Amino acid sequence: MTDYVFSAIDDFDNEVDLTCFENEIKNASLASNLTGVFREENIVTCVFEASLSSEDEDILNDIVSDHEPTGCPNDSLSNNFEMTALNIGVSEEETCTTSRYWIQKMRSTTDNLVLGNYRISWYFEWRQTKTSHQIAVRIQLNDNTTIMENLFESKDSNEWRGVSGFYYANQISNIQNIDFDFYRETSNGNACLRCVRIEVWRVS
Repeated sequence: MTDYVFSAIDDFDNEVDLTCFENEIKNASLASNLTGVFREENIVTCVFEASLSSEDEDILNDIVSDHEPTGCPNDSLSNNFEMTALNIGVSEEETCTTSRYWIQKMRSTTDNLVLGNYRISWYFEWRQTKTSHQIAVRIQLNDNTTIMENLFESKDSNEWRGVSGFYYANQISNIQNIDFDFYRETSNGNACLRCVRIEVWRVS
C-alpha cells in the first residue's frame, strides 16, 4: 500500500469533497489501483495498492490542484456504475475504554451479498481525554482483512474530531462482517468513540 497525503487547507484551499475527489480520480483512470480516500482534520490521504508512476503522480497532483467540490463529475460515475445502498451500520452512543488491546465498538453484518464489487464507507468521531495521548482505530472485514488502521493524537481533551473514508472490496459475496475496533494507545486517559457509521454500496 502507498499513501499520497495532501493538505485540505493548502492543496485544496479548504474546499474538498471526498466523493467528488474520488470521481475525479476515476475519470482519470487511476481508480483500478485505488483502495481508499479518507480525511482526518486537515489531512486528505489517497491509498493505492502500489506506488504510482511519475506520470500518474503528476495526474493525481493535477486532480488535486484542479479539484472542484461543486459541480463535480457525478454523472460520469453514474454512467459507469449502478450504485445501490445495501447495508448501514450505526453506533451513535459514546463508548470509552482504557484497554491497551483491541475492543469492538461495533460489528455490522451485511445481508447475503451477490458477487460483485462494493464500496465500504465510514464516518466516526473520536477523542482522547488526555492531551497529547493517542487512540488507535481500525476497521476489519471478516476479522482478517484490515481496511483502515490509524493512530490519532489528542490536541484538546474536550474536542471531538470527525474522520471519514472509504474502501473498495472487489469480488466479494455472501454475508460479510465489518468490525470497528479501537483501544487506548498510550498509558493515560480514556479513548472514546461515538457516531460510528458504516455504509456498504454495490458499485458493479
